[in-house]
Amino acid sequence: MRADYTGQAHEFYEKYGSETVFFPTGKTDGKIYFASRGAAASSGTKYKTIGWKMVISNTSGTVMQNLYFKLGGSYLTLSNSSRKDGYVYNLYSVKLSTILSRLNQKALEQFQKGSAILRLNACMVVSRNGVLSGSMTDSGPSGGQVYTTYAGIVSAADWSSSSVETLKSYFGKEVTGLFFKVKVGKGKGIDEVSGAGTYVYGTKVTIKATCATGYVFSKWTGPSTQTKQSYSFYVNQNCSWIAYATPMKITVTYYRNHSNTDTTRKADTFVYAKTGQKLLAPSWTKTGYTLSGWALERDSNKANYSLNAEVKSSWIVKYYEAVNLYAVWKPNTYTLRFFGPSKDGKTQVICSTIKLVWGDTFVFPKSPGEQNDFAGWRCDSGKTYSAGTQESVKNIATGAGVANTNQAVIDFYALWDSKPLIEAENLYFPLEDAQSGKLTETYLATYFRATDKQDGVISYGIHGTNRFVIENYKQLNLKKMKDRDVAELVLYAKDSDGNEVRKNITLTVVDTAMETPEKVTVRFVDGRFSQEDYYLPADSKWLNHPDYRSLLETATKKEEIP
Repeated sequence: MRADYTGQAHEFYEKYGSETVFFPTGKTDGKIYFASRGAAASSGTKYKTIGWKMVISNTSGTVMQNLYFKLGGSYLTLSNSSRKDGYVYNLYSVKLSTILSRLNQKALEQFQKGSAILRLNACMVVSRNGVLSGSMTDSGPSGGQVYTTYAGIVSAADWSSSSVETLKSYFGKEVTGLFFKVKVGKGKGIDEVSGAGTYVYGTKVTIKATCATGYVFSKWTGPSTQTKQSYSFYVNQNCSWIAYATPMKITVTYYRNHSNTDTTRKADTFVYAKTGQKLLAPSWTKTGYTLSGWALERDSNKANYSLNAEVKSSWIVKYYEAVNLYAVWKPNTYTLRFFGPSKDGKTQVICSTIKLVWGDTFVFPKSPGEQNDFAGWRCDSGKTYSAGTQESVKNIATGAGVANTNQAVIDFYALWDSKPLIEAENLYFPLEDAQSGKLTETYLATYFRATDKQDGVISYGIHGTNRFVIENYKQLNLKKMKDRDVAELVLYAKDSDGNEVRKNITLTVVDTAMETPEKVTVRFVDGRFSQEDYYLPADSKWLNHPDYRSLLETATKKEEIP
């Protein structure tokens, strides 16, 4: 900013000539200076400046207003007068604020638009031997002949050629340096800006930025860096400003929310317009409950957002710049399945199913059948419950080891006091099967079966909870058996409740192989020799047994030749 001019009139003229120069005197005001030079004369006819006329027009040349400034009046100041080399130099000044205060509405509008054009013309009179041809006030000429144009004053007297040329510098002096341009631009994240324009010196201007959705104002850059979104300043120079914004950031604080006093939490930050952002899915646990999502209120039992929900830009804008989310815990659901005997009693089938939640209580059902030997229910974990027992789902799920497993299925099997049933009959095999090794333990097991009311069919072998085996199989030596040998098998069954039973059966082997008979000749003798006992030994059945003897006699009544 240039300081108020305090030099001599002739110095100003030598530097600026007939130009007008604006010198600021502060942020909101300044003075317009202009100088004139005329030949010094003590007598005769001469021109004399008694004031100045300011013509205010628009860019099209239309005059909006004329302002008059009388020398020695209320507005125009003769700042300095000096003589040098036969010339008189006068330096005039007028305050900018004085000009603005005297403008009419049309002229003021042109100033506000930054499109006013100001020109200065001298208000002159002819002085003949000290007598002036006219007079004026700050409102304009008031009497006699006052010349406000170059043509008028030139024709007012017979001036020398040098005077005619000098008079040109008194008219049409354009006032410059009053208006300044303010440029306003948009940087990243800025939707609109305002405040740009051309302003007269000292005007208070406000530049303002409107951020695009999802952005927050960051700063103005220009003659200085400013962080206010709406920034006001006095126009003292041409300047250019650019507004910038940054994407919105939101801090989300997640509360574990086991209780109203639970302060365990985690935090995360999300940025507007960034893809792939999701809400937290923490590893928090709560016995008997499942984390179902996030709520905006601590005591809400309904989740507003699911775990790993996508974070949308619109959500960041809505809750900018911080939001608290509270864990919503839903009680786990458990399915209790009860198994009882099938109609044939050989398998276990589902006889009832019920769904319960953590916090419920449950009464164990009665016997799934009409048998009197029902002993209660056994869980897969091994824990047993009597019929009619009331128990909390909490204890049932904990006992089954699934307290923290939502939608867990807990199976219960009916318990019976009765022993397993072994179905088997005595076995008969060819001797060849035994001696060849065909009669293995696995092969023999296909001929008998064990069932239990609570275990159903007990498959052959040793299992974790029950078993069914040939208890003495390893002691048998079936490969060394002979025709008509008999082996005793001890069948043993044990159910999951510890009830045992044994059954003994026999295994008999028979030689079924056919031997090739020797060729013999049968000759029947004549009947007359029957008294000689047919040449048979004395102890023969054919001789001593009545039936056989009768048969022999009948057969030998007729002689047959082989």
